[in-house]
Amino acid sequence: MVSIMGLRFEPSKETIDSIYQVASDYVSEHPTVDSFVADAPRKGLTVRPLTNITKNQPTTYVLQNSREIIKWAWNENVKEGQVSPEVYEVPGYYVTVGLEKKVNTANGVLPFDEAKSIIQSQVLNDKKAEVLMAELKDKNLEAVGKIDTVTGVRFQANSVDKIGSEGTVIAAIAKAKVDEVSAPIKGKSGVFVFKKIAERASQVPAETEASLNQTVDYQINRSLMQSLEEKADVEDNRYNFY
Repeated sequence: MVSIMGLRFEPSKETIDSIYQVASDYVSEHPTVDSFVADAPRKGLTVRPLTNITKNQPTTYVLQNSREIIKWAWNENVKEGQVSPEVYEVPGYYVTVGLEKKVNTANGVLPFDEAKSIIQSQVLNDKKAEVLMAELKDKNLEAVGKIDTVTGVRFQANSVDKIGSEGTVIAAIAKAKVDEVSAPIKGKSGVFVFKKIAERASQVPAETEASLNQTVDYQINRSLMQSLEEKADVEDNRYNFY
């Protein structure tokens, strides 16, 4: 019989206080984003960008319980290039933040100048995919390139091992015939060609009609509320209160 004893090591109050003091001193010495970012490596600190932060989201997702950071960034009195004088405590971290850029969207749509780089990247990827798909058309699987085997592909899965989050590819695999080589498929991260080598009936019970109707009702009600907000020109200012 093997006995294992585990010990949990926690920082002392003195250690925690010293870390907080480092963060507090840093924001007081670097009131602008430029100096905040430039001096971080010398101080052994890490700057991590947080992008596409909207007014009403509950957290930054990267940092838990970070609603206060979002509220500060969207405060109308906070200007671009400004650093918050406060040190924020989130689970496991002391965080200092600065506002690099604030973009006001019209009806949730990014201005063209902001969206341009995103669109340009997507267009380039689409064009590359078109070229690859043309080159791979009518080729056998061995001529395509590296071959790998993936198991446990399910139609309702959000992602698959070795493939990732590729909904279009997953759907194509689900409806493909066994032993048939697919046409080239454009995915998020590349162009895919596959051959289904086996399939089996799902072990998960099919959804009942009542369950499907409940899901549809929820989606309709949600869409109706969104449509009503848009028609009534409702301005969502919840970020001012929580």
